[in-house]
Amino acid sequence: VLSGKKPLTKKELLVCESIFDGLKNDEMAIKLDVTLPTIKFHLKNIYSKLGINGRREIVKLIQSN
Repeated sequence: VLSGKKPLTKKELLVCESIFDGLKNDEMAIKLDVTLPTIKFHLKNIYSKLGINGRREIVKLIQSN
């Protein structure tokens, strides 16, 4: 859990990890065995919970912790 932020679900954390690994949305869907709309849903929730606007900000948050 990132300090001062809303907690992410296990799936959301896996999506963040996949972003950090450089995977694209379709690659994440295959890796996590979910549909592309599900990945987009998780991303929307992650952005909202962390108060960020995109993938690059996720990587910055991970690197700073």
